[in-house]
Amino acid sequence: MSPLDFLLKHKQYLENRISTFSECIAQAENELGVVRQLITKEKEADDNPPQ
Repeated sequence: MSPLDFLLKHKQYLENRISTFSECIAQAENELGVVRQLITKEKEADDNPPQ
C-alpha cells in the first residue's frame, strides 16, 4: 500500500468516526432536551400543587 493510499484510507476512517460521534452528540442533545422539559414540568408541578 502506498503512503497516499494509506492516508486516504485513514482519512476515510476518521471521517466515519466524526460522523458517528456527530450522531451520538445529536442523540445526547435530544435526550438532554427531553430531560430539561421533564425537569421544568416537575418544577412547575412542585410550585403549583393541586388544591
